[in-house]
Amino acid sequence: MEIYEWIYAGVCVLLAIGFILVRTIKGGHLGLMLKILASLGFVISGVMGLCYTEAVGPGKLSIALIVAGMTLGMVGDILLDLKVIYDCDAWYLNTGMLAFGLGHICYFVALTLFAIGEDSAILVPMLVALGVSIALTIAITISSKSMLHLDYGKYNVQTIAYTFVLSYMVIYSLLLSLYLWYFWIAFAGLVLFFASDIVLSFQYFGGKIESKPMIAINHGLYYLAQIVLLAFIFII
Repeated sequence: MEIYEWIYAGVCVLLAIGFILVRTIKGGHLGLMLKILASLGFVISGVMGLCYTEAVGPGKLSIALIVAGMTLGMVGDILLDLKVIYDCDAWYLNTGMLAFGLGHICYFVALTLFAIGEDSAILVPMLVALGVSIALTIAITISSKSMLHLDYGKYNVQTIAYTFVLSYMVIYSLLLSLYLWYFWIAFAGLVLFFASDIVLSFQYFGGKIESKPMIAINHGLYYLAQIVLLAFIFII
């Protein structure tokens, strides 16, 4: 990484830490404003990575799509915090989940285009990931209800669909990493997103929405995932 890339990453880390501290201790509108700044910092860093990259063709388009996914993640961040502030479940949670889901679709297209540009096989990873993620989604849904006693309520369909998207991206990026070593970085980032959303599920569907340790862990994992995605952008 070049020096300017280290600077961008450092600023993002400081913004994320500042937000997590405020969100854990106080929250409210101040927490929301700091979350917007932290998320915007990652998006801007991604844009700078896009501007300075030496990648061309599919590689550059892949970076642009990753930045688009990060932007959608920022929108989802804002919507989920608005849900907490105004205690309005339906609209904010549904649109927030949709934004995050669309963001992961951007990541899927980005990784696929980059793999194609590097002449990597994609059909087998796509099909294998499809089968594994369906099985994983079923297992997660059953165990979360029967063993972890999570109650999805009226968000049952949305949560299952989102679980499938997350599971698919984790498995797909893992399989692609068998062809190109730096896809391991994308895989690590997506695993961190997955872990963050597991914690978030306990908060929203397990009655622990105000748990301060979970707030800190959830956001810590999420922003660490953003940092890893930035590393992937700067490397490719």
